[in-house]
Amino acid sequence: MDKERFIKKALKPVGHTMYVLGGGWNEEDTGAGETALSCGEGKLWRGFFEKAGRDYDYKKEKAPRECGLDCTGFVGWAIYNSIAGEKRREGYVFKSDVFGQEMERLGLGEWSEDGSDAKRGDIMCKKGHVWICLGVMGDGSRLILHSSPPGVCVCGAPEGSMAHRKADEYMRQYPEWYGKFPVTHRGEDYLTGYGRVRIGVEFGV
Repeated sequence: MDKERFIKKALKPVGHTMYVLGGGWNEEDTGAGETALSCGEGKLWRGFFEKAGRDYDYKKEKAPRECGLDCTGFVGWAIYNSIAGEKRREGYVFKSDVFGQEMERLGLGEWSEDGSDAKRGDIMCKKGHVWICLGVMGDGSRLILHSSPPGVCVCGAPEGSMAHRKADEYMRQYPEWYGKFPVTHRGEDYLTGYGRVRIGVEFGV
């Protein structure tokens, strides 16, 4: 799986796809659902975003899974859409705490429990969240691509950092989204405690 192709595909839902709990999963919560096993964007994603208000709360909304993506559903969808040739019939959606190990088992990258050396294209994993590293800035801050409430967006961690400023600049390209959801930063916890999967040609995939 080519790193830059993966990033390009993963950026497609940015700015018009809401966070939906279970989005991308099947009804049994055992793996990829229909939306994470389809090429291209989900048919309901944009429409659901357009209807969402500034006060969108995924816990209260309880939208159908087909209306958006959660963190693992999003990364699994991006993997499915970036793989050239034969795709795994079961898809690539896994629980966050085993996501990295499953990726390595499938030969899609190298897993390390130490994510302190994060690089562009790495999938960062820990129990509770999975995200894609778009880069590490000169001040050590990280540019993040993820599905995190309210939805699929680019953020910077921590607040006030170079990555935060870069993320804010990027998300302003989506004025309808930015007008509703202008927060483009996350906390310092995104800098530590994550393992990583390193994908790309350097690992023969």
